[in-house]
Amino acid sequence: LEVEDSIHLKITRMVQRSTLRTCASQAKGIAAERVLSSMIKGGMKPSDEDLSAVVHAFRNEPSADKAAAVMERFELEDQIPGMHCYNTLFSIYVQKELYSDAIYIYEQMKVREYKLYPATMVGAVLSSFQMGGIREAKSMLRELLRNQDLEVRRELCLLALRLVLSSKRALDDSDEENEENEGLVQRIRVQLRQRADLESTSPEEKEWLISLVRLLRLADLEDGRVPSSALSAEEIALKQSKAWGAVIDLVLSEPKSD
Repeated sequence: LEVEDSIHLKITRMVQRSTLRTCASQAKGIAAERVLSSMIKGGMKPSDEDLSAVVHAFRNEPSADKAAAVMERFELEDQIPGMHCYNTLFSIYVQKELYSDAIYIYEQMKVREYKLYPATMVGAVLSSFQMGGIREAKSMLRELLRNQDLEVRRELCLLALRLVLSSKRALDDSDEENEENEGLVQRIRVQLRQRADLESTSPEEKEWLISLVRLLRLADLEDGRVPSSALSAEEIALKQSKAWGAVIDLVLSEPKSD
């Protein structure tokens, strides 16, 4: 009988978690809260992922107040929100263009030493740009680039280039899903070249832009390499890292003032 009860309890909890995830994916906040309440009443201690699902379920509310209130209530009820909850609330603030609130949550995550989702890093750079311009964005970029893998560094670098070129376009592009890096890099190179050709572009900036076009092309070529008998996957990864590192260094040393 005890074994049957244990199996029944496990199945119940699995169903509840599945229902909670469904509510979150469909942005049904009230329903998600009810499921979580039922889980707690049944003796289950919700995980950070469970709490995050409830916060995420309120993402489509007119304001971010409800999602923030849910987080505060979790803390008051000793259902301590963690890394997933904070990343989720951060994304809601960015989605609703509440950039100062997003930066505050980012700082809280730093204090707690929470891991940042790649999307959170992108949002942090965007928020910094909206709050303080390109200098603030580059400062945030320097901070975030430490100890990141190549894919994240590449994404952050391309975002920085889009911000340099056009803030509105950068915001629009950041929402595109499953975008091919190859096409994006090509578009950025064309825009950089066009900016270099403008009569209003200073000689110093023109030199910087042309150098950037060249380095970006080399990095793009390295991304297209495939392992062979002459070059292993590890060697290719090293070449790609060096190529994008050169692009990033040049982006962060842009001579043009705001």
